[in-house]
Order: sequence, then C-alpha cells, then structure tokens
Amino acid sequence: MQTQAASAAIASVIAVAFSLALLDRWLRSSATSSKTSNNHLLSWFISMVAFAVASVALWAGAAFGWDLATFRVFYLFGAILSVPPLALGTLYLLGSKKTADRCAIAVATLSLFAIGVLVAAPSTGRLSAIGLPRGADVFTGLPRLLAAFSSIAGTLVVIAGAVWTFQQSKKRQQAASAQRQVTPRIKAGVSLIALGTITLGLGGASNSIAEEMTAFALSLAVGAALLFAGFMLATISKPTALSP
Repeated sequence: MQTQAASAAIASVIAVAFSLALLDRWLRSSATSSKTSNNHLLSWFISMVAFAVASVALWAGAAFGWDLATFRVFYLFGAILSVPPLALGTLYLLGSKKTADRCAIAVATLSLFAIGVLVAAPSTGRLSAIGLPRGADVFTGLPRLLAAFSSIAGTLVVIAGAVWTFQQSKKRQQAASAQRQVTPRIKAGVSLIALGTITLGLGGASNSIAEEMTAFALSLAVGAALLFAGFMLATISKPTALSP
C-alpha cells in the first residue's frame, strides 16, 4: 500500500504542477494575443485539471482506503472527463474554430450529463480492499458506457489529428484555410499528445485486466508528462499566417 500511495502521490504532484503551468501559459497568451484563439490551451488545461483531480482521488484511495465517494470522483474525472478536452484541444489547434466551438458545446453537455449520472448512479458496492477497484465491479450500465465512449472517441480524435499533421505537405498547407501552419514542432507536439493519450489508455486497460494499481499510477505520471511536453511543443506564441 505504501508503494501504491507513493506512486499515486507522484502522479498527483506532476498533474497539479502541469495544470498550473498550463494555466500560466493560457493566461499569458490571453494577455498578449487578442487576435489569435488560444482555446486549445484552455481545453488542455481543463483536461490536465481532470487528470490532477483523478490522481488526487487515486492517492486518497491508496493512502486511506477506497470508499464509494472517492471512487466516484476518480472514475468521473479519470475515465470520463479527462480525454474529451484533449480531443477538443486538438480540434482547436488544427481545425476550424467554428467546428471546434460546436464540439465544445457537445463536450460541455456530455460532461454535465456525466456528472449527474455519476452522482446518482447505483453501485454494486464491491470496492477492492487492496488495489484499485475496477469500474466493471462497481458500476453497471450507463457510467461504464460513458467512460468507454469518452475514452475511445477522444483518443481516436487525438490520433487522427496526429496522423493528419504528417499527411500535410507545404503545398497543401498553402492551399488550405487552416489557422496555423503544421510545422515540425506542431507535428512533434501532437504526436506526443497522442502517445500520452495512448499511455493513459493502456494504464487503464492494465488495471481492468490485472489490477496493477502501482503500474496504473505510474502510467498516469508518464502519460501526463508526455501530454505536457506535447502541449508545450504544439503551442506557438506567434502564429504565422498562411499564404493566400
């Protein structure tokens, strides 16, 4: 239990630190740039906050034992609310702001619905005394469906964004109406975001199969670090206008 709590504490500290750094980057960008949308930074900040809350809940469960309220918080923020903002940030970075704004409304609606579901959802009450409880053992029906949909759909969007950046040639970019040129820095950043998202997904899958709480906590830390590195690389302080 001490190893599990320590691993979860490390993940919590990393996620909180990265959240504060992203908040600072977003605030600075908002203050210095009035013409360029920085909604991708805000979306990524929201996602990192969700990971931070889930990490703190993971630490609380490992250190003091799991109860239903703690697991609800962990499941809501870790399995449902964390990945969709990642996908939204990718849309804001690479796509049309109008389309991303519409998706933001959908993500906000889904998030509010998920909060209501997790607050009211009945549970089996089978919380593991040792290790991280599995969602399949605690919830049935809608909470698990929301978790699967949020994780799969969000991950596919992030991966599709990474694939798209590598398919763009300079000629195609000049003919397109994208908000930003897909520079090597953006390609690397989006790729790291995709890798971090996959790492977090594999960590969740390993816990579902093998109940490896320590490995899951470490995957949170590694995944958050990859995401943060991707956020920093993909962020451009002074966007370059495309040639007409």
